[in-house]
Amino acid sequence: NVRLHGFWAVIPVYVSFLPTAGASLLKGTRRICGTLLGGIAAVICILANPGNKAAFFCEMILVVFLGRLSQFDSRVGYAGYVFSLTWFMVGFSSLLTSETKEEMLFAALWRFVFTTCGVLITSFSSCFIFPEFAADKLDRASARMLGAVSNKLVTTLDSFYHQTKALVGNDGCSDDDEVPPTPMSDDREEFGVEGFQSMAERASLLDDAKMETIVFGKILLVHDVTKRVLENQKLLNQVLRDGLVLYSSLVLSAKHLHDPLASQTLSPLLGSIRELSKAIKTSADRIVSCLYDSGSTPGMLEHLPDDVHVKLQECAYNFGAFREEWIEDVMTGGNRLQGMR
Repeated sequence: NVRLHGFWAVIPVYVSFLPTAGASLLKGTRRICGTLLGGIAAVICILANPGNKAAFFCEMILVVFLGRLSQFDSRVGYAGYVFSLTWFMVGFSSLLTSETKEEMLFAALWRFVFTTCGVLITSFSSCFIFPEFAADKLDRASARMLGAVSNKLVTTLDSFYHQTKALVGNDGCSDDDEVPPTPMSDDREEFGVEGFQSMAERASLLDDAKMETIVFGKILLVHDVTKRVLENQKLLNQVLRDGLVLYSSLVLSAKHLHDPLASQTLSPLLGSIRELSKAIKTSADRIVSCLYDSGSTPGMLEHLPDDVHVKLQECAYNFGAFREEWIEDVMTGGNRLQGMR
């Protein structure tokens, strides 16, 4: 039996040995499911219509349609292809050979057994001999994204702050930062491309990382931080989109700062802009450090400095109050705005 059917254990090694443990597990599991279901469907067809070529032709059309259709479901994918392939291998062998029903049933059973063994060997090798986890890659990709967004926003906020301060001559704002940053550059297109490339990279790792979490989460090979990263991918994408919007708004607003009316209007917000920049940097540095650390230091995310949250709340309140104040002025005739001209 090993000599006749052992080849089916070799195939999963070729097709299921992928760069990450999660990818190997996912594809191997789908191959096992497809092999099992395809074998069962073939056995049912053999028992229902033994040696009937016309019936097998009609069943072939149905099986190919179902297998191909199921491939379009991301939850099935590769299993749909293996389902059709297994049905062909087991079902048509009954028409091309003179084996008895028992021999064909045992052949289908051995195919399933050796396929499962091949998948287990591949999964063990990818997880313990050549370990490369999609969950770790997802952590690092998320950390790179947060770091890039925070660095871009902090640099842009600082440039906006210094430009506005220089134009209004506001010496009342604390400036514990030494050297003004470089002039603001318009990198919206490049920043957007990098951001959406990050979204695509993380999306490609999600299914594999989820598989690793399911299989290895119980034996602590996947950290709690990774589970939180998986659960909050939509939130991370929202952070990226909000960062793109804020960066674009700052770049466009900076072009109007040389208008005295614009710079004077924004001068009350200089302190909030400065504090917002500091809060973003402090928070992002801590989160990025935790993600690169893979959560090996317990409680890193639970102990962010309180002033980060307080400053963000203060900034949000100041921006909201500033907006409402000007909306009210415009709605009542714009006397304050006209007085600044």
